[in-house]
Amino acid sequence: MNLFIGVIFLRFTENQIEARKNHKIRGIIITENQQKWIEMQRLIISIKPDLRVGAPQNRFRRFFYDIVMWGGNGTGLKFDLCIMVIIVGNIVTMALTYEGSSNAYDDALNNINYFFTAVFIFECIAKIIGLGIKKYWLNTWNRFDLFVVISSLVDIIMSFLGGGGFSFLRVGPQLARVIRVFRVARLLKLIKSFEGLQKIIQTLIFSLPSLMNVLALLFLVFFMFSVLGVFLFSSITQGAMINSYMNFSNFGLAMITLFRCSTGEGWWTIMYDTVSPTLCKDGSTNCGSCKLLHYDC
Repeated sequence: MNLFIGVIFLRFTENQIEARKNHKIRGIIITENQQKWIEMQRLIISIKPDLRVGAPQNRFRRFFYDIVMWGGNGTGLKFDLCIMVIIVGNIVTMALTYEGSSNAYDDALNNINYFFTAVFIFECIAKIIGLGIKKYWLNTWNRFDLFVVISSLVDIIMSFLGGGGFSFLRVGPQLARVIRVFRVARLLKLIKSFEGLQKIIQTLIFSLPSLMNVLALLFLVFFMFSVLGVFLFSSITQGAMINSYMNFSNFGLAMITLFRCSTGEGWWTIMYDTVSPTLCKDGSTNCGSCKLLHYDC
């Protein structure tokens, strides 16, 4: 985890330094006019095409267009702000669920969730009608919103038909719980409203190549020590922490055991088990590292 955080922080720092270099390159060599020319070129490069379309002529579509583009001089700032408030409220209601709640309490939360889902469905339909399908589909966030809406609809349908006669719905509430998890994805819709979060996620994406190198290094370390663990401690079958599910009897279990050690969860107990186990394959306790090194532990 420290390696991952270190790589992300390093990448973020490098991006900041690069940004400072790009925006502050005044010096003895570059004159003021040259600096203005460079800034103008950067401005031209950074300008993105305006994909906004004019208001549709159809009155029905114009009604939804005005709703979507409400506030911010036709940018839809107030509409997006209202949707953001709805998302926050939906997240709060999802956090209110607890084990052992009464049926009336659960029904109230479900009704509130139906209301939020209806709002998200209205948002999706209003954007599709007001902006048009092509313009709607060009925005990545709109496609993500459509995915969230569809998953919410599937969740509601399965909640009503889960006990019906449909054979594919007889898998029980497990599948419904899996689909219900997609509700949490609504939280990600807040990212498009916060520029700081977008920068952090962009930094994380930029760090992925470096993180892959870190993963390769960690896998190499785990591979070597797993082979070494099987070679030295495969005969240990029982200890304070080592058991039939976590041991060094084969390569796969050794990898799992080392992964648990890397999380810091009871790694010292596993170390003590390899030094002085309570049971070995031959029925003795003489297969620990102390006996291997001829130490009297």
